[in-house]
Amino acid sequence: EIMNKWGVAHQSWGPLSEGLDNLFENPILLEIAEKYDKSTVQIILRWLVDRDIPFSCRSVKTERMEENIDIFDFKLNKKDMASWFECKVSHHKILENGLQKKVTDPFIVDALTFTEAEARIIEEVAPYVTGTFDVTAVKKVKIAEVFYDETGDKWFYVKYNMITVDEKTAVEKKQSILTLVQASEFQKAIDNFMENMKSTMVDFEIASVVETNILDVYPMDYSKGANKEENAE
Repeated sequence: EIMNKWGVAHQSWGPLSEGLDNLFENPILLEIAEKYDKSTVQIILRWLVDRDIPFSCRSVKTERMEENIDIFDFKLNKKDMASWFECKVSHHKILENGLQKKVTDPFIVDALTFTEAEARIIEEVAPYVTGTFDVTAVKKVKIAEVFYDETGDKWFYVKYNMITVDEKTAVEKKQSILTLVQASEFQKAIDNFMENMKSTMVDFEIASVVETNILDVYPMDYSKGANKEENAE
């Protein structure tokens, strides 16, 4: 907020992290890259562009410079862009008998930073909470995807293992990935998950399904950024 007030942009210095922790082989990035016919490097850089984050990439190789520049002929969709935070909100809830009880409810919001996540959850819940409320906790959650179902009133964490085979060693690898699925009950959560995973090219297996006490999920409205680009043109 302070940087925005003074018109200062924060810059991503070394956004590719030198490929540490097999960043360029991340299964989710590989799948997104295949969808857009781009490299994982280009997906990472485009994510920064779509988040209005300037970055600096250094390379002495011409082909890599060309790869880094070739990111302006596509845009990531909402699902590819999401960055999720869990925010806990403490407030007074009116019970059926008319009495008030202090409760703490968790919500999930799409945001770039902790500060933005807190600001967004305050904006989202304010119209629906009676009296004062406090945001008691904000934490980053590694949710790869959120699968929505308007007929569902519950949220389930569905964790699955993405199975790949190392081309050099022929050793099978499993990477655990977390998704959040909206559904009315347990079996429906599994059904919704499987339906949304139909287009996945990589083998996978469900590791666990857990019902959460999350009240609601607030994705980012990227249309504001789109309108900003249209006005600039």
